[in-house]
Amino acid sequence: MNLVYITDYNVLQKYRNSLFSKLDNLEPWEDYEPNEFEFFEENIPDDAIHVAEFRDEVENVTTTWRLEANYYVCKVPDEENAHLLFDIDWDDNSGSYEINVLLAIRGCNNHEEAKSPLLKKFGQDKLPNAGGGEYEMFLRSLSQK
Repeated sequence: MNLVYITDYNVLQKYRNSLFSKLDNLEPWEDYEPNEFEFFEENIPDDAIHVAEFRDEVENVTTTWRLEANYYVCKVPDEENAHLLFDIDWDDNSGSYEINVLLAIRGCNNHEEAKSPLLKKFGQDKLPNAGGGEYEMFLRSLSQK
């Protein structure tokens, strides 16, 4: 299997625009509640499969941060054998969810084939800046898939 990873920001943004542009035209708090996970999950591509999740709370002397991300794989529209890894991520600073396009791959016939190499590459790429703790352990587990 000849796999090609797509990490170029402009290409990933093109994929994001083709899959999620309808969300960009909505006004938070007016058209939807940005703190409701269900809204975002209802607006992901129909073929998306849930492949991983991360949840943690990081405590500091004066505050606690909530970390939450659900990871999905879907087909890239109009491209043969191309799949995309994206997440629905909680932004604790703004108190809302957001969709982030993370990585894509060419050369996999289906979602199941794409899921492991995408998660592994994502884990390996993010691990050097993980900063320790539960998130680093999560990334280590992904990078060994």
